[in-house]
Amino acid sequence: MKDNFDWYKKFDEWAKGKKEPIEIVKIMQSIHLLMDGCTTNLTHDQLNVIKKQMDITIKQCIFWKNKNNTERFIYDLRGFGIWLADFISDAEEGYWENKNNP
Repeated sequence: MKDNFDWYKKFDEWAKGKKEPIEIVKIMQSIHLLMDGCTTNLTHDQLNVIKKQMDITIKQCIFWKNKNNTERFIYDLRGFGIWLADFISDAEEGYWENKNNP
């Protein structure tokens, strides 16, 4: 992932010292895997779209955490992960189509 987009570390900062359900940890690890390993071909604009969506998700998750609603927290976090996988997949498809059809 591009060095100037280290905002995904907000999840790490938020999670320090917390004893969350293993499902939250697994979802966060999956999101990190996608961000660290699958965003190389994304443009600056595409990374900004991801950043905006992640910022919204972080706010939602903090809200649900403060309401002690872990189920909804997990739902929103999982929804972001699914959205992210789809977004990256679509972006990669476009990248390779453009690369193969100059």
